[in-house]
Amino acid sequence: MGGQRAGTLAWLMINIRSSFWFVPMLLTLAAMELALALVEVEGAAALARRWPRMFGADAEGSRAMLSAIA
Repeated sequence: MGGQRAGTLAWLMINIRSSFWFVPMLLTLAAMELALALVEVEGAAALARRWPRMFGADAEGSRAMLSAIA
């Protein structure tokens, strides 16, 4: 009985992966997760406005840091 169930599960997974909607569904879910993460990052960027010394001074300081790295 267990072998038949494993075979049925394998058959089901093969059919799901080969169907037309599986990859687009995965990409849509990944895009939704990325959108949520970016919204959270934007909220964290508000911290940079509150505590500018913690995240860098200003545009001039960022420019100086990039020129030092380059």
